[in-house]
Amino acid sequence: MNLTLRNKAVSRAAVWTALITVTLLTGVSCRTGTGQTAATQHVPVKMVWAGHHGGGPNPASSVQWIDRPETLESGAFQRGPFHAIMGRSEMDWGRYGLVWIRMGQKPTGGYGLRLASAEAMVTKRTVVLTVRWREPPKGAFVTQMITSPCMALKIPRGDYNEIVIKDQDGRVRAVEVLPPPS
Repeated sequence: MNLTLRNKAVSRAAVWTALITVTLLTGVSCRTGTGQTAATQHVPVKMVWAGHHGGGPNPASSVQWIDRPETLESGAFQRGPFHAIMGRSEMDWGRYGLVWIRMGQKPTGGYGLRLASAEAMVTKRTVVLTVRWREPPKGAFVTQMITSPCMALKIPRGDYNEIVIKDQDGRVRAVEVLPPPS
């Protein structure tokens, strides 16, 4: 009887040791040398332009992927900050694209966008960018003019199928589903 209880205790200890070993090995093998999981990748993000006029008259927030300079030469991109972006020699369209984020038209000043992290997270072909979404507090003294805050971010090209913009609190502010690569 005493031998049976000891064998059960040894068996339980062996099972727990095996489970802990497998868990640790799995956790280690799923990580890359940079501390990222194999399913998640971080890519660099650089703010190219930000301002309070250039988002257009639409009141809704939005995001747009711009993958070639011809896009900036057409339609609504003919005015505003796009000439400054086009003139930058640092834009290598073969390696990078732009993410154009619009906060939407706002009734006053005090609204703004800023990049919250110099890295975007890519998981399952979805790029998640975090921005600081600033709104004036109620009753604040602000400029009495219509604004449309926006910003352009440069990110490396990739096999992305969706771009998600989140604010500093994790709230999704805009999503763009990208067409399949041609």
